[in-house]
Amino acid sequence: MRPKTPAYVARRGDSFLFRRRPLVHPALARRGLNTRRHVVVALRTRDAREAARRAARVGVLFEAGSRMALSVEEMEALLRMAIRATASLPDLPPAARVEAEAAIDAEARRAI
Repeated sequence: MRPKTPAYVARRGDSFLFRRRPLVHPALARRGLNTRRHVVVALRTRDAREAARRAARVGVLFEAGSRMALSVEEMEALLRMAIRATASLPDLPPAARVEAEAAIDAEARRAI
């Protein structure tokens, strides 16, 4: 049985993508002005469980970027940087990996 992935994780071929729309002001949503393009970033993994884990971490950065009103291009660049840094980590023990990912997240938050 395949592990369940979040709704904002899309599978393309044998890899996974993070795909979400930026937040919209409620007044605009009621008027039907809900035409924002999706932020789409490759998660650089073929494992569904790892894709869900990376998407959850990237989702936090996405929410922060949305609240800071970053453009779609700025948000995609920020998320790509975070995913690229995470994907390039060598095989580490779990505790060391968590620390390294926390440092990457902190750097991305400072970039916002």
